[in-house]
Amino acid sequence: MRELILLCETAAVPPDDIEADPSFEIRVISDLVNANSPKEEIQVQGCGGCRGLGAVAAYLEKARGRHAVAAYVQDRDYRPLKWAEDSYTDGKRGFMWRRHEVENYLAEPEVVVQAMETLRASLTELPSGPPSWADALPVRVQAVHEVLSDCARQRAVVEAASMTLWSLQGDIDCMGRVQVRQPVLVHPSGALFERWECVSAIRRECERVITGARTLQNRAVLDPDQAERRYEAILAEISTVEYRAQRRFLRDFGGAELLTSFHRWLSQSCGVRIRRQRLMTELALAAPAVYTNNPRLFDPDDFRELAEGIVSLAEARAKAWA
Repeated sequence: MRELILLCETAAVPPDDIEADPSFEIRVISDLVNANSPKEEIQVQGCGGCRGLGAVAAYLEKARGRHAVAAYVQDRDYRPLKWAEDSYTDGKRGFMWRRHEVENYLAEPEVVVQAMETLRASLTELPSGPPSWADALPVRVQAVHEVLSDCARQRAVVEAASMTLWSLQGDIDCMGRVQVRQPVLVHPSGALFERWECVSAIRRECERVITGARTLQNRAVLDPDQAERRYEAILAEISTVEYRAQRRFLRDFGGAELLTSFHRWLSQSCGVRIRRQRLMTELALAAPAVYTNNPRLFDPDDFRELAEGIVSLAEARAKAWA
């Protein structure tokens, strides 16, 4: 019997121990991918980061024998969407989320509403009765969308800076060890950088790379003035009402940071007193239920395509061994 394995970037922890995995990636990926693989289980395992996923997958196949097929999925982060699109059609073992990271799927408003409804129901069962803030939990999809949209609006200046620096890295070819880095865009207090601070950080990074790289192709793209213009163009695009109305921020922005902002909103605006880890637990448990009732929740559906891709790899391997 063949063994299907899917590696992800999270730390290696037991998939049934949701509290042990702060990002809940293994639990969420396993539930949603296997919802599309009813005939055979796809084992989801953590790899502890994004480096060496392909090498680990190849090692697992060799160690477990000819009936084992190992694939991997990595975060897209701020990479071009086309890279992710191509990963589902190139026939290779490596896949990439179309969204920034797994948390972006948990930030889907329908998932958040289900989590809030479940949380509210559990609070009513407390011996002392529900806390006063239970009724403040948002349980309408449009209301959740508006809150997340506002969180995205507030984060736009720093998200645009990260997008700019990632795009610059893609446009250059450093032959030495100097690479474009992602500077910290948050103050020690937790406050996000303002627009002018993001621009300054981008300009400093461009100057650092130009100075430090021994050999640099496409040096012109790192001209600080040109990089600043790129930043302003990206910021303008992701700041439009249409961008937020179409929920494109759920695809492109950092999902973990969006959910942190949402958790902060729950606390500051609604008086909700739950830990972020509890919020993530509720979201991770809500996602499979919502997905089962609405198979078109994620369109395009990365989880379905992942399952189909792994099965296709296994079938191709079987033909090669025949």
